[in-house]
Amino acid sequence: NNYIIEPSSAYYAEALGSSDALSGIMVGAAPWFAIASAIVYSYWTNHNYKQPILLAGILQFIGNLMYSSAYSYKSIEMCLIGRAI
Repeated sequence: NNYIIEPSSAYYAEALGSSDALSGIMVGAAPWFAIASAIVYSYWTNHNYKQPILLAGILQFIGNLMYSSAYSYKSIEMCLIGRAI
């Protein structure tokens, strides 16, 4: 996910009607949410492995869809939520 967002995040933030300073939040938000979800994910995979993998794949698809759809809706909030998911 970082190969696409890092070079174009400033342009994307400006296209959504925000300042290019917000591009740092777009890039830096994902690792913080990954740390928080890793705790729950590691506990859950100790008991089961199929459902956590399926949920992770579904959430990744939804997050990427929200991030890419934010341009159509001109919504910086949708962009940030998509990065968080």
